[in-house]
Amino acid sequence: MFIIEDLLNELIDISSIVEVNKDEDFDFTRDNEAFVIESGNLLSFAHKKSVVGVRSTQTFGPFDPVGFAEVIGAKEKTTSFKPLTDLRLHRFLGSEIKAKINASNILAESIIKYSIGRIFSHRKTGGNILLEDKFIYNNYKSLGQFNVPEGEFIFKVGEQAEVMYFIEKGGVEIGTGTGKPIAKLVAGDCFGEAALIKERARNFSARAVRPTRLVLIEREVVKKELEREHAMVRLVVILLLKRLDLMNKLNLIQTES
Repeated sequence: MFIIEDLLNELIDISSIVEVNKDEDFDFTRDNEAFVIESGNLLSFAHKKSVVGVRSTQTFGPFDPVGFAEVIGAKEKTTSFKPLTDLRLHRFLGSEIKAKINASNILAESIIKYSIGRIFSHRKTGGNILLEDKFIYNNYKSLGQFNVPEGEFIFKVGEQAEVMYFIEKGGVEIGTGTGKPIAKLVAGDCFGEAALIKERARNFSARAVRPTRLVLIEREVVKKELEREHAMVRLVVILLLKRLDLMNKLNLIQTES
């Protein structure tokens, strides 16, 4: 739907390039800065230990975000980083990022806030009031709706994404391909936006855990809404969804250790 490299080129006037040598002790924890890796690899160290007492590590590569969620969510940067190679980074100021988000429309703002809530695990389920009141309600007649019986899958791992979903009533369980539950959602929650916006197959499955009514927001509707946004907002949406993917992979490693 949107390509990170193209968005970075659009934002060249409000970003700066930073070159980091492999052996350089670069500070990635500056309060008002966030980065996108253009080239090179970076090793991250989780601040928490896994269930077996080992700190999990993860490699970040080209077009992965560093510090965006923390800057937007006003959270302390607790992850440590070590360059594995020389790095070329795009640096953005947090004040510029937040200014563009504050001027964004409802769908983008809701996805950003919802993603931040998931990343930092402080989201209250059923709390997507802005999306429901100002987007779903205003466009209800043009959006699809359907009922899902208890126990039926809405989508499975590997299926192509054509829509994202808003839960009007009922409940949905998100799980892995092996059936491991990773999240339970209720009325007011949305899901399925990551695969849709990133134009990839579903990484997880979704199953109704009780009789459920869903509102469908189709790809073209999402694309049209996001195309109205500043390139910075579109970049933030994609980067936060990338961060969620990285976080989900790390969490699976930790729980399976």
